[in-house]
This record gives sequence, C-alpha cells and structure tokens, in this order.
Amino acid sequence: MAAPATPGRQVEVNGASLYVEEHGAGVPLVLVHGATRSRRMWDPTLPFLTPYARVITFDNRGHGHSTDPSGGITYRLIANDTAALVEALGLDRPLVGGYSLGGLVALEFGLHHSHLARGLIVGGATTGTEIDVARAQLRTAMYGDQDGIVDFDALERENPALVPLLRDMQPDGDQHW
Repeated sequence: MAAPATPGRQVEVNGASLYVEEHGAGVPLVLVHGATRSRRMWDPTLPFLTPYARVITFDNRGHGHSTDPSGGITYRLIANDTAALVEALGLDRPLVGGYSLGGLVALEFGLHHSHLARGLIVGGATTGTEIDVARAQLRTAMYGDQDGIVDFDALERENPALVPLLRDMQPDGDQHW
C-alpha cells in the first residue's frame, strides 16, 4: 500500500515559489509536467508509481500554484528550478522525468545538473530543428503570435472542449492560465 500524499506546499527556489506535492515512499522520482499543464498531469499515473517510489510533482514556474517572477520561462530555467528543488528537498540523486516540455527540461537537467540525478526519464521531447517546427505548430494551435502571446478568445471559440481542460490544470483562475 502506497503512503498517502503529503499536503501540497510552496518551496522557494531561484526567486520563484513552486507548489510541490509528494506521494508514496521509496526511490525519489521528480516529475516535470508539460506546457500549459500542471502537476495534476501526473495524477492518473500516481497509483502505478507510488507503490515503488516517492513521487514528487510540482507546478513549473508560471503554472498551477507556482509564481513566475522573471516573466519568462525557458527549458534551462525550469531545469535550474528543478535542480534547486532537488536540493531544497534534500533528495539523494532522484530519478528526474518529464513529458513534452517536461522531457526537454529533463534533457536540460541532464546536461547541466547530471550530478544530482541517478537517471533521466524523457518522453515526448523533440530537439534540433524539429523544436522550431513544434513551436510553430503549438503557436498556431494555441492561436499565439510570434511573441507567444495567445489569443484566448480565438482559442476558446475554436476549441470549446480544450479550454476547460486547460483551465482545470491551472487552479489559480483564468488570469493565471
């Protein structure tokens, strides 16, 4: 039987306040969520992981209940936040995994903070010139301009089923997501 989740809490790292939850017991596993999502992206997988691992999920800066004081988000910045979180929580070389944006963050983590992890789990990540294509496709799908500013009215009008899902992932209200 897995240990119950600890109540969520804010952890201060790199000038940001990250919302963190811990689930289960065992080998530490830090999971990084995808873009436009939150730590809740991992909720369906937790029952499969928590019997074997102490799973740490958190909201990336600017997502969910976490702040974004810098006003800008990069893979490297989130990887640095993840490394600082590993240290703040006193984790002994956890596995670090992610999907989509989280997968790219895991790769950055491996490049710049490999001494802090026992291994990486990378899913749904694209690199090289493919990343430019993926960004352009995401901008188009999200009705974003060249600066990444999303036209939320167009997004909601064209994707009425998607918007409630995205909003649900960002629990601090419409102004946050």
